[in-house]
Amino acid sequence: MAIYRLEARIIGRTKGGSAYVGRTSVVRMAAYRAGETLRDGQGKTHDFSHRTDIEAAFLLAPDGAPDWARDRAALWNRVEDTEKRKDAQLAREVLLTLPRELTPLQRRALVTRYVQERFVSQGMIADIGIHNPPASDGGEQPHAHVLLTMRPLKADGSGFGNKAREWNAFFRWR
Repeated sequence: MAIYRLEARIIGRTKGGSAYVGRTSVVRMAAYRAGETLRDGQGKTHDFSHRTDIEAAFLLAPDGAPDWARDRAALWNRVEDTEKRKDAQLAREVLLTLPRELTPLQRRALVTRYVQERFVSQGMIADIGIHNPPASDGGEQPHAHVLLTMRPLKADGSGFGNKAREWNAFFRWR
């Protein structure tokens, strides 16, 4: 029987270890979710290439987005550089539990369609990691982590504009 769960949270600079003393590094989080090695703006390398439960990792960006918006390290380092406050909100994360009954290709297609229609079409850049670790019952535990930018791209593609407060409405569920 298929189950469904969706969680959303803000990723902010908070207590925790990272290259940014006393802050959470969104570059580190992106590396973990993608199962890659990424270097942050402080010169620290975050290596999660040993992970074996990564089914897929890819970025989705709005039409006309610059090349850096499709490069994981460049994207998240630019987010870190854009946010100046020590308590800045860096990204949103959406966690989606996926049905075991779907094949890996079907899961990727489902997540891609949902994220494209719901978030990327509004101007957000999405960094998607689909994981499939073993579940406690011995079966699969497929789920997707979706990191979303908090700011739209500037029209000239040179960076990010002001935070899009209207995007908050996409994350109000009652």
